[in-house]
Amino acid sequence: MDSRFEQKTAKVLVVEAASSARQLLVEGIHALGFEAIQSVASVKAALSLLEVEQADWLVTSLGTGDAVNALHILKICTQHPALRHMRMSLFVEDSERDILPRAFELGLFSWHRKPINRESLQHDLQQLEERMRLYHWDSCIAAAAQLRELLTATNQQIGVLNLDDQLAKVFPGNLSLLLWLAESKFMCGQAASAMTMLQQLKMVAPSLADGANALLQRFNTGPMAEIDTKATAPINLFNLGSCLILDTDTQSQTVIKDVLATFGVTDIKVIEDGESAWQHLKETQEPALIITEWRLPKLATPFLVQRLRQHGFHKVPIIVVSSLLRQQDHILAREIGVTTTIAKPCNREKLFATLIHALQQTQQPTEQAAIETRIRQHLGLRQLTAATSLRDIYLADPAVSVGQKSEIAAEFAYFAGEYQVARDLAMEALRQNGDTLRVLSLLAKTLMQLRDFTTAIKCLEKADSLAPHNIARLCALAEAQTELGHHDEASAAMDNATRLDAEAAKIAQTHVKLALTRGDTERARSLLGTIDAPETIVAFLNNRAVALACCGDIEAGLKAYDTALESIPDELPELRAVVNYNLALALCRSMRLEDARLYLREALKVKSRVFAKAHNLLGRVEASILSGMDFKLATSARAQEGHSSPMLQPDKASAASGAPSDLEPLPDPEVIPSGGLDGNTSHSDLMSMLTIQRGTMCCHMLYRTMPAIQPVADGLLAKMPRFALRRAIERDEALGIDRMRANGKMS
Repeated sequence: MDSRFEQKTAKVLVVEAASSARQLLVEGIHALGFEAIQSVASVKAALSLLEVEQADWLVTSLGTGDAVNALHILKICTQHPALRHMRMSLFVEDSERDILPRAFELGLFSWHRKPINRESLQHDLQQLEERMRLYHWDSCIAAAAQLRELLTATNQQIGVLNLDDQLAKVFPGNLSLLLWLAESKFMCGQAASAMTMLQQLKMVAPSLADGANALLQRFNTGPMAEIDTKATAPINLFNLGSCLILDTDTQSQTVIKDVLATFGVTDIKVIEDGESAWQHLKETQEPALIITEWRLPKLATPFLVQRLRQHGFHKVPIIVVSSLLRQQDHILAREIGVTTTIAKPCNREKLFATLIHALQQTQQPTEQAAIETRIRQHLGLRQLTAATSLRDIYLADPAVSVGQKSEIAAEFAYFAGEYQVARDLAMEALRQNGDTLRVLSLLAKTLMQLRDFTTAIKCLEKADSLAPHNIARLCALAEAQTELGHHDEASAAMDNATRLDAEAAKIAQTHVKLALTRGDTERARSLLGTIDAPETIVAFLNNRAVALACCGDIEAGLKAYDTALESIPDELPELRAVVNYNLALALCRSMRLEDARLYLREALKVKSRVFAKAHNLLGRVEASILSGMDFKLATSARAQEGHSSPMLQPDKASAASGAPSDLEPLPDPEVIPSGGLDGNTSHSDLMSMLTIQRGTMCCHMLYRTMPAIQPVADGLLAKMPRFALRRAIERDEALGIDRMRANGKMS
């Protein structure tokens, strides 16, 4: 949902050469209720403004004969994450309409005819608002509706079918889009497939029966009841791959399988105990859906879910169907990543509705809780662009409380390594929301980074009383107790975690961390060679060393690295190289260049992922030693671009606090290179593909123009202008918003 348009808070930039038409546009948009409006005379001026100021809605003419035109801006938006939230409405002459499909491919929001007058403009803007309201303020679906009209009017039915097919995949919970898809199937001669889909829709969502019957009548087919669906295989309505049912109850299995079959799912596997499910899932790709009982034999669901999430299965919706959940279980289920729960006995109608809702909120979250969960998932996976996009939607929602906004802001501050900021924001959320589980957990991990272990333990213990059986929390409690030298309490916490699930990977990793913290190199060495993902230990060491340095105990941080080097077994030479490199970085920041040179040479003895970095750093260190010139580490690429949070890796302190900005093993965050974009740069196009999510920029990546149309628009995209974001857009000094607030025009 694009609440900026619903709440009329969008910042609007109007572009029009003729002053009278420009004023008319400003007045028309203001009449809709928008207040923050600025206007310029050319697309080139708009592009310059966008380098330093943020806009939510760009209303412009094409600018065909100018050096910079509207298609240039659309193309640039696909290459710069900071601009991907902006929507563009385009006013075109009849002679320019051929470029519209290409404009929609690049993410156009809406188009309108020129020339304009007061009446036509009022009609167009009201129609746009009505379309947005009809589609629940979703700019992607609203844009797709107008694109469908355009393609249908020009007899491009294959284009409509391809668009509808992509929309159904991106918005699996939106059943109305399946009516669109059925319609386009009819138009393209795929009547049997369309009728099968409509029959399935009638069973899944009776509320759509009228729409389905209207389509059947329109295309002169028989009534729904006479359709023989056996002649055509069921359509996979939600494009679900493999689905896993975990339950010993055969009646429940039958109901769930029947519902999934109605959805058109063919890859369904039933397993009756948690341990067998774990062994199966370890050897397969992440499934599309898991439906499970809460109390499975051999390995109960809460511990299976924790294993799966740590294993890297973050996206799969997990639905618990059970009558055995207590209040504490519901709280724990939400915390560990269960998507939703259903009480048994569960009928088909309830399961239909729950599955549709869960799939919708997983793919395109609109509800507050679902958005919060997705933001945390994106941050956990270091997908900053996606997390920021959802954060902007979340913070713009007037229904979100101050405390909830503080909590999400604290999550971002923690992700950026700004731990004192994260602590203060989490404390504010605690005051506003009370001691909720998520706030307590966030505050605890933040305090641990600030080495306030006593208070962190109190937060962890309180959280554990609200929802026991969280293995990660018990391990964190053991780490905090060990840092304070409370070894008996740490052992008790680990014993509790082990009783819950002795095979959990988190427990083995924590035993290594505890041994390193205590300086027990022999035990750490014996354990390091046996755990999965030993690179997590490097991340732990980095975090601990940085935290010690930020608290003024640099020597203790350096000693932590030395302890790690003594603990790494010979069979993990790459891990040793990474630690040597990170230790050398720490020594460089302490200006102990001779020592740093020794560790860098050690790091270069192995061809590891840090080899190139170590080689580069060694060259700079040796040059500084030989020349006697001051040595200075380069800041991260993100810091050089002027971003407000240069440290964008989890569990690290910010560069402003003197912490390393290029520690390993975590890769650099998502960064789009600054400077000019020529439109033909393969790196920019690749980064665009990697960081844009389908559905976030209207029809971009959902629709492709026909080859015969592309040359017309591509001529306008030749000679892409240079574009470089500056600091102001990162500080939200958008369209003079700070000045407007100062003058009392905005709250």
